[in-house]
Amino acid sequence: SKPKQRDAYSRFEKDHERKLFILKFERKKFNEEIGRRQATGESYGDILEAIAVNKADQNKEDADWECSEFRKYMTGSKVECHAGPQDIETRIAEAVPSSVIHGRAKKSGRKTLFGYAATFGQYSVNLGGYRERIAPGAFTHCLKDCWAIFCLNHSPDLILGRTGKGAKSLRLYQDRTGLLFYCDLLKDDALSQSISARIARRDISKCSFSFTILKDRWSVQKNGETIRELLEIDQLFDTSCVAFPAYDSTSVHVEEKSADTLRAEHLEAEQGVRRIALEKYHNAQREIVGTRQWVAARLCKHKSDSLCRELAGVTRRLRMKGVAV
Repeated sequence: SKPKQRDAYSRFEKDHERKLFILKFERKKFNEEIGRRQATGESYGDILEAIAVNKADQNKEDADWECSEFRKYMTGSKVECHAGPQDIETRIAEAVPSSVIHGRAKKSGRKTLFGYAATFGQYSVNLGGYRERIAPGAFTHCLKDCWAIFCLNHSPDLILGRTGKGAKSLRLYQDRTGLLFYCDLLKDDALSQSISARIARRDISKCSFSFTILKDRWSVQKNGETIRELLEIDQLFDTSCVAFPAYDSTSVHVEEKSADTLRAEHLEAEQGVRRIALEKYHNAQREIVGTRQWVAARLCKHKSDSLCRELAGVTRRLRMKGVAV
């Protein structure tokens, strides 16, 4: 009902303002510390773990909230589906859990980050009054001409790799699970080594992405929960390993192998899984065919037995009447 929508909107607006105040305070502290250490030449790798969020300035945050589709939805302007370029969105939140891809370690001296920056059909954490999921194939449009970076916590100051003309350090693929990435790390780079060490230790285990939306859909479940489904991504700006992911099903891992080697291994493993699945399917089909043949044979035998019994009965009756058979 309308009053309930208004009350919910008011709560979410207050919560949004509180979060913006906290983010602004944390961002100021972080920037001051980085500036001081850069000025004195000190290493700031040890405070990378303290990065919580790196978004636009306060005015941008307020503008995003004012024109957000959720605000429009809660105030009564229900938008089922829309198209066209939107403001850049990032997917970060509070979370901690498990991995998706696991590789076999083989030392080579060259490290590669890999994992899923987004996964299809999985629900996000609460993003401020609604939850979100990504439709299969949502990245098809944006990957046709993609200029994206891989970084830490969506910060362009902490770039680890990128796509685009002349840049091959980041590779993005869309498969049945989601958006798969491989990022080659620089061998003698302090930032790369610092982040890879934290990923190996599982201090950082999840990913996120920044994007603009081309097409989405809003709905309300029977339990009253608001769901946003991302149908088509317009432009992908970055994929990031993050401390606070919005999607628990994402993952990031590090291996001492090249991206080409890892990609080949994963394709080989996927083909092996497909072969096993296909073999199981064919075995099941053979079992079904064999069962059908057995049933058909039993039916034929049953019919044959019935016909023989009927003929025997007719013969007995004819003989009783004195007819030579």
